[in-house]
Amino acid sequence: MNCIYNLDIGQTGKIPLTDIVASHIRNLVFSGGLKDGDEIPTVRDLAKRWPVSHVVIQRALAKCSDEGLLLRSPGRKCIVRTKENKSSGFSSVCFVVEQTPDEAKKNDMSASSYFMGFLNGLQSAMEKSGIAVNAFTVTGNSQQKNFIDRIKKNPVDLIVLMRSKSQAFIDEINSTGSTLVLVEPHVFNEKGFVVHHDEKRAAEDMISAFVKHGCERLALLYFDDGKWVTAERIRCLGDALKSSRLTSNPNWCKKLPSRETGTISFAIKNIFKGLLKPDGLIIMNVTSSILETAFSQIGNPLPDLKLGIYTDDERIGNASFVVIVSSYDFGKAAGDFLYNSFYRRQIKGKVRKLVVPYKFKNSTAK
Repeated sequence: MNCIYNLDIGQTGKIPLTDIVASHIRNLVFSGGLKDGDEIPTVRDLAKRWPVSHVVIQRALAKCSDEGLLLRSPGRKCIVRTKENKSSGFSSVCFVVEQTPDEAKKNDMSASSYFMGFLNGLQSAMEKSGIAVNAFTVTGNSQQKNFIDRIKKNPVDLIVLMRSKSQAFIDEINSTGSTLVLVEPHVFNEKGFVVHHDEKRAAEDMISAFVKHGCERLALLYFDDGKWVTAERIRCLGDALKSSRLTSNPNWCKKLPSRETGTISFAIKNIFKGLLKPDGLIIMNVTSSILETAFSQIGNPLPDLKLGIYTDDERIGNASFVVIVSSYDFGKAAGDFLYNSFYRRQIKGKVRKLVVPYKFKNSTAK
């Protein structure tokens, strides 16, 4: 039971604290950390151990109760009720993120804005079917086993698995009889459906925009967040660059050691010290606000510099071209696709893949 006190708020960003607390409780129930009949400590007791308010805790408990994970009664503690609830807290749709123990320590996906954005978009799309989406993370082999055992006892219609890395885990899910949907997976398989962003199209749009506006030399600055999608974006940009008339030196990609404003300012200055100064610059995995501060510190290195960024912030500042990385829109598109596929039965043929385009903004278009 002490595991319930190990709540790590971390950097919440735009994620509501209520969602973080509810996700923590949900994960403990599904991983077996909290078992049927266990009593949840009182709100007052939890507030002493967690860095959140009484109101946040009450709302999180109410949310888990609405999902069927907890039994609440006035004046008494909440009780975990996985056995009383026939579906063990699952509804027909289950959203899962697989991560390793090391990843959980560094950047727990269940508390990330990307996870919550996709989940909120997915829930918004699935509301029309009247079916809620339960979401949690699966960390390590033991939690994978607990998850599979629970699904076998209490079948789920649809499992949406994000960024899966384990082929064995995918095979186990397929053996349960649930329909599997893979979202931006590291490992693909022939069964189930696959949903991913159109990185190739985004890269082509970005490079094409630089070409149309007369750029000749391109450079890329990026912060390596360790995510598969970052490597995929860089690969697609490289492919699009090769097929364009733009030029770049062999070291056109520069990795940023941190996302601090001073580091970014220094890196941008260094790019323009060479003989072949780029007239086009792409920046990836850095927020718009930090970029604006960095450029205000150094001024525009070249008056006609064209700047392209990948961002989840539509306030594009002084950027020329922007790929909007909206996890909410991504989740919404995936939810609409799944709703049409499995509930309205209006998908023609045997669709197995959905490629979701990014939003692309060209602020210099005439």
